[in-house]
Amino acid sequence: GSQALMNWQTIYAIFTPSATVFPSDPEMVAGLTPLVKIYGGFYRFLPTNGVWDSLGGYTGVLSVYLAVVGFLLAISVNKGRLRGVSLFFIIFATSIILKNIGIRPFIWLGNLPLFDQVWSLRWAGPVWTFAISMTGAIGLEVVLRSTTSGKAGTGDPQVPGNISAYFDEKPYMAAVFSFILLFGLYVSLPLLPSVMLVVKRAELFNANMAPFVLPSILGGILVALLVLTFGFLAVFYLLKNKKGAYAVLALGALELWWAVPRGYGSAWMSFKWVPFLVGLVIVILFLMERRREAFTMALVFFAAVLIIDSTSPRGLPEKFDPFDTSRRAPYVEFLKTRPGNYRSVGSYGVLFPNFASSLGIMDLRYVNSITPATYHDFRTMYLHKDPIQEEPVSSLWFTGRPERCKVDRERIKPGFVCEEFISPAEDDIKERLRAYSLLGVRYIIFPKGHEMADFPLIYEDEVRIYENPAALKRAFVVHEVLKADSYEQAQMMALGEGFDPGKTAVIEEEDALSGIEPVKEMSEAVIKEYGPAKVVVEVDAKKPGVLVLSDLHYPGWRVEVNGEKGSILRVNGLVRGVLVEKGKSVVEFSYLPGSFLVGSGISLLSVVACLFLVAFRRAHSFVEGPDK
Repeated sequence: GSQALMNWQTIYAIFTPSATVFPSDPEMVAGLTPLVKIYGGFYRFLPTNGVWDSLGGYTGVLSVYLAVVGFLLAISVNKGRLRGVSLFFIIFATSIILKNIGIRPFIWLGNLPLFDQVWSLRWAGPVWTFAISMTGAIGLEVVLRSTTSGKAGTGDPQVPGNISAYFDEKPYMAAVFSFILLFGLYVSLPLLPSVMLVVKRAELFNANMAPFVLPSILGGILVALLVLTFGFLAVFYLLKNKKGAYAVLALGALELWWAVPRGYGSAWMSFKWVPFLVGLVIVILFLMERRREAFTMALVFFAAVLIIDSTSPRGLPEKFDPFDTSRRAPYVEFLKTRPGNYRSVGSYGVLFPNFASSLGIMDLRYVNSITPATYHDFRTMYLHKDPIQEEPVSSLWFTGRPERCKVDRERIKPGFVCEEFISPAEDDIKERLRAYSLLGVRYIIFPKGHEMADFPLIYEDEVRIYENPAALKRAFVVHEVLKADSYEQAQMMALGEGFDPGKTAVIEEEDALSGIEPVKEMSEAVIKEYGPAKVVVEVDAKKPGVLVLSDLHYPGWRVEVNGEKGSILRVNGLVRGVLVEKGKSVVEFSYLPGSFLVGSGISLLSVVACLFLVAFRRAHSFVEGPDK
């Protein structure tokens, strides 16, 4: 999409990500401080890995340098075979980056149907990082193929003064020209302003950020200039002497290591220079063809990294693995021992839904999840006390935080933080309890000190957990069916006054209405297996009915009843259901979308085609001989 656009200076964060590493602090972002002060809770808004997180990745400056050198060499006649693919990846990466900073006509890419899927720019990150990495790889390949004879490799006549002829005869000049170009841009654009930021850091940054300005902003840019300089020396040496390829690879690995955020404090960030300088020595040793000494120094490098990482008081942060079963928060273990496959919701940052998924706790909330329109509409109308039309930046996040952004094009601009707090989570749950109960939400998790009147408190330690006794089971059988003309009508009927969703289902398929009769005794449904791609339910129905599983009706799910293929119904305009006959049945839901099968087939064919082309090229080269 084309929302939350970045400014042009963010481009340098792509190539110098360590220049944007700052601690996560709500004080840094307007509108977030009241959220923490008024409502409390545990929030962590900003990444410790820098501004480039918003763009979805980083490449470093070496790959860009290799790309420019490689392209200049590829336009010469004897290396022309790679000029097309090099130009393709350069244009592709540049187009995506220019789109992300709002340059016309590139920003129009975000309005194309296939491209306009998500609002966050980071989702395009794998595309442009791959494209830039490919340009660097192609550039290195062109450098390795280049000659130092001073003559065109093909023997074709060259036009005097032609730039392609110039770089073909003097390939090392491509390294010089590319270095001067990029070094000049770095010095004039990011370096000089960064010096001013260091001088004025006390005025421009708060107390938490100011200590990071020198080691982060200025230090990161100095590292980029050093990498650029050593990259130039390595490539120049490689072009002149046909030696030094390992030096280029070592430098690339060193730059990427530097860019990885470690979560250090401002003082400890300076210690990263020790292994970095050792890494530069390794690059020099590889240039001198002293590989044994280079590998010995590599051991020194890793030892320095391990020492700094193990002794630092902070690091990624506090080196705590939240998924380690021996160190999980006690309330997580408490929830996992509760029977019934019920859902939980955390609020005020106690348990964000993406962490809930990783910990195996079932949640109905999401973080930028690919959810169908039926659930977006259900959330807007029935899971909030105040239904509003939200900005995409707000509607794509359903985490239990109490702020939501209304659509107001004049006041709230895309990408800005919403400062309006509409209703806290406890008000939503109390007002819309029927909707939460319909989806099997039984456990409500709040920080200490948050009261939830009228709900029994079943856990109190590091957090408070309240129980919703009205929560429906995750799987049950109903023997009364009503007809709706649309999912919107079905949702409204299922949450209407006098409707009992535990006994009645609303469906949109006419055929499913016949053969279902009310019963006095309740039928039984027990979930025997529950996984992300498979759910098995054992049913004992007193009469024919509808098994309701309170998971989203979503494309790609299939069902078998007693081993025979069945049809999944959309129940209550939202969840899954299937017809079951009288007696015992085993119902198995499985997730196997056709798009996955098609994509897998295309990938397999692509691999086979690549292997065939490689084999054909080798065989063709063998038949014609090495001279050909």
